[in-house]
Amino acid sequence: VNQDLNFITPVGPTDYSVYDVAAPGNGIAYFVPGGLTAAGGNAYYRAKLFYLKNNKWNSFTMSNTPELSLPRDFLNLVVDPKNYNHVLSGSWGHGVWDFTIQNNEVTNLVQYHEDNSALQNIIPTSPHQYIWIGGMAYDPSGNLWISNAGVDKPMVVKKKNGQWASFSGNDLLKGRGSKKLIVSSYGYKWLILTDERGLFVMDDRGSIDNTSDDRYNLFSVKDQENETSNKILSIAEDRDGTIWVGTALGVLTYYNQESVFSGTPTAYRIIQEINGDAQYLLKSEAISAVAIDGANRKWFGTQKSGVFLISSDGSSQIMNFTTSNSPLASNNITSLAIDPQTGEVYIGTDKGLFSYKGTANDGNTNFSGILVFPNPVRENYTGLITIKGLMENSNVKITDINGNLVYETTSNGGMAIWNGKNFENKRVATGVYLVFCTTSMGEKSAVEKLLFIH
Repeated sequence: VNQDLNFITPVGPTDYSVYDVAAPGNGIAYFVPGGLTAAGGNAYYRAKLFYLKNNKWNSFTMSNTPELSLPRDFLNLVVDPKNYNHVLSGSWGHGVWDFTIQNNEVTNLVQYHEDNSALQNIIPTSPHQYIWIGGMAYDPSGNLWISNAGVDKPMVVKKKNGQWASFSGNDLLKGRGSKKLIVSSYGYKWLILTDERGLFVMDDRGSIDNTSDDRYNLFSVKDQENETSNKILSIAEDRDGTIWVGTALGVLTYYNQESVFSGTPTAYRIIQEINGDAQYLLKSEAISAVAIDGANRKWFGTQKSGVFLISSDGSSQIMNFTTSNSPLASNNITSLAIDPQTGEVYIGTDKGLFSYKGTANDGNTNFSGILVFPNPVRENYTGLITIKGLMENSNVKITDINGNLVYETTSNGGMAIWNGKNFENKRVATGVYLVFCTTSMGEKSAVEKLLFIH
């Protein structure tokens, strides 16, 4: 019997496995379907890039982009903050791939490897084959930072002028494996290390070429109970400058980024009250992804329990999306990204990409979420006191209960710090102190109380 066969292809990505997703804004989104084995080796996914613009998906594969017949396992994405049609993907083996897209086509594609960049190949006798890229991020000045795992100089930067440089981090990083990389609002480079080695942080003090004053630290992630959680899966900075770290045992935070450059800094767990019981935030969950929305709320992807939306301070759970109460096809969340203009939340899973029309996008900040930490300040605490949740360039004045000024400063972005000493460089006496916060022009203000125990 003669039959006419009609092939119907859905207008969408040609792959359902999502390893990393990016949503820079204006309704544009990207994802890549790379992967690694449980042991950290290649899963050998063919290189593909999927691109959403004007509600239309475009697939770039070896069939329409022949250069993609070579690389394997695209693991990470970074979008040029000045051009959302310029995206780079890091592969686990074939270096960095630089895409320029116009009219839904790849108009320029460059592979960065050991011959045309500062990237290093683990096995020099196999050209362009063993260049492992764990993560990438732009800094506030427009320089692109790259994690080049397992080599002598694993921290690499492509400067905004096109020149390259690389760093060993005083040999702290030499030969180490590394994964996700972020650059915080302070310009600090935070790097997740593999094999449960902890975190690495670098501060070039705003000068890439002058390395004489660079600061580095490599440390284990230890909480306030001295428990170590070095199986780190994700990391993000919120709008107040707090670093949120997702581990195999829940979420930890670093409120004061300056404190991480000496010794082993303390990471703090958030306490939640659920059904009358106090417990640490998501401590029974492996946190595979973290994203921050326009209201500074935290979205946490997990490996087994779907997506959690948590309040800005981490104290209360707002929603938990799973396969049983949402269209999610899998509770194994691989990545999260939030469009800053629309608030749409893109949720990557091992069984497809989903999106949620979020209720928060970028907006005006206010003083509604001020947190003074620690509070109270105990007699045995000698570290810095952090005041977070401030508006940009806030004036901060600290007085005793009688109104005597003991300290004043201007916030760095949304955070100010105090060493607990007065103008005479002496530790203040026991008592209640008032923290007055105002905008630079005095339009808005807030007052918080702080108990100090000498």
